[in-house]
Amino acid sequence: KSLEGIGGAALAGPADLVDEARVWRHRYGGQLFQQFPTALAALHGLETVLPLLPSYVAKAREVAEAIGEGFAAAGAPWFRIHPRPVHTHQFQVWLPYEAQVLDAAVTELAEETGTALFRRWMPG
Repeated sequence: KSLEGIGGAALAGPADLVDEARVWRHRYGGQLFQQFPTALAALHGLETVLPLLPSYVAKAREVAEAIGEGFAAAGAPWFRIHPRPVHTHQFQVWLPYEAQVLDAAVTELAEETGTALFRRWMPG
């Protein structure tokens, strides 16, 4: 998914691994008639997006650290960044509040600073 493909997944590995995966692909209904658009998207992602992923991971770590420092400085030790340390270009911030409370806080922050963070809330 990180490579901006259409859908599905690309698998690379030894022939025995690919052969085993092929059996399971069929069992799970992955026998689409034409796969070339998906394969082309995967190849394009490998060529254009994969080289950028290390910089995305570095930036995610930087952002997660800044968010953590900001919450700690604000006296809010109840937040959680997951996973920690961040090891991909995506991470989660856990805040123990209802979505409406967080929406109000984000709106106030955006109005005061021009910076908007956290575009949607998921229970969990």
